Amino acid sequence: MKKLLCFSMIFLMSCGVDDINKFAYKLRNQVQDDAKESLESKSATAKFNLKEQAAADLAGHNVKIALPYFETNATEMNASVKAALIKANNRLDTLASKKGDLTFDNTISELDDIYFELNNVWNRIYLIGSTSNNKQMREASQKLNQELSQWSVETSSRKDIYKVIKSYSDKSQVEAKADAQKLKVETMKSFEKQGFNLSDEKQLELKNLKIELEKLTSEIQKNISESGKKEIFFKIEELKGLSAGQLENLTKVDEKTYKANVGVTYQMYSVLKYASLEKTRKKAFIARNSRAKENASIIESVLKLRSKISSLLGYNSWADYVIEDKMAKTGAAALNFVDDLITKLDKKYIAELEVLRKYKVKQTNNTSAQIHAWDIRYFQKFEEQRLQINMEELKQYFPYEQTLTGMFDLFEELFELNIEIIDAPYKWDELLQLVKISDASSGAPLGYLYLDMHPRPEQDKYGHFAMFTLAQSKILKDGKSSRPVVSLVCNFPEGRNGKPALLTFDHVETLFHEFGHALHSIVSHTTYGSHSGTSVPRDFVEAPSQMLEYFLKDKNVLDRFAKSYITGEKFPADALKKIEALNLATVATFYRRQLAFGKMDLMMHQNAKSQDEGIVDFTNGVLKEVYLDFGEETGFINNFGHLFGGYDAGYYGYAWADSLAADLASKFEQSSLGFLDKEIGMKLREEIYQVGSSQDINKSIVNYLDRAPQSDAFMRKLGLDL
Repeated sequence: MKKLLCFSMIFLMSCGVDDINKFAYKLRNQVQDDAKESLESKSATAKFNLKEQAAADLAGHNVKIALPYFETNATEMNASVKAALIKANNRLDTLASKKGDLTFDNTISELDDIYFELNNVWNRIYLIGSTSNNKQMREASQKLNQELSQWSVETSSRKDIYKVIKSYSDKSQVEAKADAQKLKVETMKSFEKQGFNLSDEKQLELKNLKIELEKLTSEIQKNISESGKKEIFFKIEELKGLSAGQLENLTKVDEKTYKANVGVTYQMYSVLKYASLEKTRKKAFIARNSRAKENASIIESVLKLRSKISSLLGYNSWADYVIEDKMAKTGAAALNFVDDLITKLDKKYIAELEVLRKYKVKQTNNTSAQIHAWDIRYFQKFEEQRLQINMEELKQYFPYEQTLTGMFDLFEELFELNIEIIDAPYKWDELLQLVKISDASSGAPLGYLYLDMHPRPEQDKYGHFAMFTLAQSKILKDGKSSRPVVSLVCNFPEGRNGKPALLTFDHVETLFHEFGHALHSIVSHTTYGSHSGTSVPRDFVEAPSQMLEYFLKDKNVLDRFAKSYITGEKFPADALKKIEALNLATVATFYRRQLAFGKMDLMMHQNAKSQDEGIVDFTNGVLKEVYLDFGEETGFINNFGHLFGGYDAGYYGYAWADSLAADLASKFEQSSLGFLDKEIGMKLREEIYQVGSSQDINKSIVNYLDRAPQSDAFMRKLGLDL
């Protein structure tokens, strides 16, 4: 506000009376409009929450159920964060001053409470930055996220809080409840990883390194987001091979020109899969994989900071520091897992590439033709032709609304839920939907799910597919279970020219996957926010969502909702078999790409790069060794946001979790009822989704499987039956 007033005074000094009056009128109207929107939003949300809570109370459900009060302008965002930080700091000061009678509730549980409340604000601010159509709010979100990250670093470095927590931990016995004992151990471990065994000088150095690291990773993410808005233009003759329907995925400039945003996945993949001219595919591939070049030097700095931090804390590498709390436990174990899979896939991968190369030889009449990274999606399409399956034609069976409703109906039945789309009291976009999920047997509300499902590249909306947490599961001091609120932020295509939005089979898998994350969050019932839903080890977190993709392998599941919007016919049985055959024919290529990313990540964070080698050259070298050469014009690492948004030294976790997901899914596969077995569905809900990380994840897996995990199912998926 101070900056606005300063600008206003300078502006007014340079204007005449009429200009001043016009400016004042415009400014007053803007303030009035902001205030009106804010008041209407808060009032509508308050009425909604009162009604929902009253209904829950009347029915005797011991829950707190409420939607967040979303800020509607940057001023409100700043005020919310300021108020949240003041409250959190006051509570932390009170905690730090405690003496005498220390208990679990007034130390470790209190710390969980403080972060729970602060995160309710932080999560909301973060989502706004990824979804708001207001540029000022997106910019405010970025600045506030940096401020909150810095606060987090500073708070975690407070020795006075550590002393109180440690004093209780040293004197206390094993907690009566297992989840409380687990939280105590985790809390102490997190403090140890903050370097409290270091000298004051070294601890200050560590704190400053972390503050700088947060600043740089935020800058990397901003650059990736901005670069995704870059447009690439194609002349119509460059787009030979794309049908009229596929061209609709792009933006028509005029009769001879189309454009796409390099950060919008489905637009770029339409070109990479269907453009018959190699120069067009290469143009699209390079444009997509050379975004955010300015990040290279920043990434170099980030790696140095991470290396210094892990060294200060006594770890051999950042990978060891990060992975210690995951299932893999060490960077070496994670890298061994990746290298082992790379080796096992080698023979099949080479054979798959040779099949694609022969397709290219036939098309180009060049016996020396080689397969490049920009060729993969296009020539894998020829495998579709060999199997006589047209993935594009199968979209008619998956209209978006029909598929969404069918998915809801399926998991309502399987997990004994009620899932209904209701009117949202506030919408940050006109297409936003709100879903309420309740327990079917008791009627108790479990949580809310926002659906922001279509792209808005012109508003700089988040360009991928993800679940964003807004509020977690937690038992409050009054004994009520605070119910989660989450949002799916996706980029599925919209309907055009009077036709419904149609999903590819890959899109449907993605929809099930992301809904898996949402279910994992919403059905969780944990005492502590730190254990809620997806707060599980990062190399497991994808497994509960990946396994929902397996439901689409069951024809009985597809028959519930996959029907042609043109003819009404059910999804063809032979098509499902052909999709399975297609997946098997290309699975090694898919995983070698994923494993290339995973190995690149682990090697970056195990100090494998020499000081005189640039990060782009190093990572491109790993990609070439494990997968394919991306080309010297590219710098994939510069826009690989996963490694600077929480998946650092963790990308291997996708394959690790997929191995577990295959095993979890095998329990359904072995049932005579297949994926419609309600008994197994409820066991999945209760033993995996509901418990979050309130117990060791290995125990949850064994409780669900009734045995130790095995890799057999994953090996079958990879076509490596052993």
